[in-house]
This record gives sequence, structure tokens and C-alpha cells, in this order.
Amino acid sequence: MLLGREPEQEQLDLLLRRARSGISGVLVLRGEPGIGKTTLLRYAASQADGMSVLWATGVESEAGLPFAGLYTLLRPVLEHIPALPAQHAAGLRAALGLDPGTAAPERLAVAAGTHGLLSAVAGYRPLLVLVDDPHWFDPATTDARLFAVRRFGADAVACVLTMHRGPPPVADLPVRDVTGLARPEVERLVEAVAGRRAVPEVTDRAARRVRWQPARSGRAVSCVDGTAIGRGRTAGGSAAAGGPASGSGSPPASADSTRRQRRRCWWRRRSAGARPPT
Repeated sequence: MLLGREPEQEQLDLLLRRARSGISGVLVLRGEPGIGKTTLLRYAASQADGMSVLWATGVESEAGLPFAGLYTLLRPVLEHIPALPAQHAAGLRAALGLDPGTAAPERLAVAAGTHGLLSAVAGYRPLLVLVDDPHWFDPATTDARLFAVRRFGADAVACVLTMHRGPPPVADLPVRDVTGLARPEVERLVEAVAGRRAVPEVTDRAARRVRWQPARSGRAVSCVDGTAIGRGRTAGGSAAAGGPASGSGSPPASADSTRRQRRRCWWRRRSAGARPPT
């Protein structure tokens, strides 16, 4: 479910259409953690009918391991390495640990081999490359990846990367800033997750929990008082504007069930250091 992301979806759709027509393109999605960048990558993957898809996610524990990220990205297409020029194929095989005992590869050969391999794969069918959390990639992988994406031209390749706000964007690559949801989108999202209309007070509580970040909205709504959502009442029990009259709707939740619900919500938020409810 994507609400309030129509501009980003349209840009991704255009990127995929151009790749299918043989015109490459790159897009960097930049935003705070939890803002929905990975969800947009999943959307792109879901729209990639008739395309090959390569997805790699940076891992903090592997940030110091040379070419670890590159191996993750290229592993599904290693069978196409023999189609590369001999020097590029040898450099790529050495970098990925496919030829034990070989000397350290030349960085240019690895980068050129990466570009050549992705182009070769795109020659069979359009290719979508998705890269999440690239700030955790090792420097060698980053160099090879940027070398490749800058040189796609008449290749049927679409590449989408994510990055956090703060660091300067990579030069020459188009950037789309992914921001938090506006109030109308938060209301629609809360209603969609809860399955019924929520009063403004409930929406405010959910919005404060997620800090306008859609990736956390489902968890936040599950921690909002179900009686307030279902009966159009605030947490204090007063009738909300536009809600049903007192006495209508489902019966109020018991104190025990409310306490159990709050305790379940606390367990969901225990990593944040929240204190258990009493």
C-alpha cells in the first residue's frame, strides 16, 4: 500500500518504460531512515514485468570486506562473465573470489567488467538494478558500481539507489528527495490500516508515533486505542465531532483488554527503551 507517493511512483514508472525502450536511467532516492525508500524499491520491482531484477542491500558488518557488495549484486548473473573481454573477465573473477590464488585485481578492470556484465545481461532482456543502503557497501564495490551506472547509455538498464539525507549526493546522478507524508496522506493511511475512519485525535497520536514516516504507520495504528478508532471517541471517552452518538457502535473495551493491548504495544516498542505500562 502506497499513499502519498504518486510523484515518486510516476518517476519510477517512467524510468522503467525508458529502460524497456532501450534508454538507460538512474535515480537516487534520498530521505531519512524509515521514510519509505525501501518500499519504493519494492514498488519498482513489482512493476518490472518482463525485466531482469538485481537487488543488493548494504550490510554494516561487511562494509570492510572488499567487493562483498559487488558479489551480492552480481551473483545471479555470474554465468555471463565469459562473454566479457578476457582482461575484464579475469579482473572481475579475481575480485569476486572465483579464481583462488590470483593476484589482486586492477580496479579499472573490475569496474569495466561490472559495466560490461550488466550491459551483457541487459542485452537479453531489460534490466532493473536496485541498491538499498549503499552507504554500507565497501569502497571497492561503490567505485565499481558508480563507474558502471555513469556509463550506461543505449543500454536497457534502469538503476535505483537509496541514500540517507546528510551526505552530499553523488555528482551527476539525479536525486529525488523522499519526504514525510502530509497530514491528508497520514489520515488516509491510518484509515486504510485501521479499516475504519479515525477521529483527528487518533490520527494525531499515530502521526506523533511515526513522525510522519509511512514505514512505521502500521505498527503505530495497531497501538492506537481500538475503541477510539471504532467508536469515533477520543482516549478520554468524549464523543468526537462527526462520530456516532453515545451508546451506539460496539461496546467499550474492558479495562483488562485495554491493559493487555497496551502491554503488547509496549513489547513492540521495547527496543526504544519504553517503560512497561501499569
